[in-house]
Amino acid sequence: MRLGVVRGEIPVSGRTRWAVYDREAKVFYVNIADPAEIVVVDARQSNGIARTFAVPSAGPHGLDLDSINRRLFCVCDSGVLVTLDAHTGRVLNENDLSGPPDVVFSITSADGFMSPLATRA
Repeated sequence: MRLGVVRGEIPVSGRTRWAVYDREAKVFYVNIADPAEIVVVDARQSNGIARTFAVPSAGPHGLDLDSINRRLFCVCDSGVLVTLDAHTGRVLNENDLSGPPDVVFSITSADGFMSPLATRA
């Protein structure tokens, strides 16, 4: 397989912002700014959207995956960190940020999720 070659294109409902790959589930999670959602693309059948998760906050921006605890962390332009179940898309938590979002990342260890960061410096 050659690197840097477009293998296909998948139409989505709005502007994409950030994506993460889930090695265990073999899917990509992709933030869509408007409408506020995360689309799930199956890497084994990348000809369309496998499912969609509604995000209850405006402007999904940064996205990360805690692969140990199966959680997605989505920071939104509205200043909220939304935590979702990576399998079902169920919203588990919503937390206000201390400032506008820029990036989000999770730090995991054998003990599980330790810390999210979701503010602009």
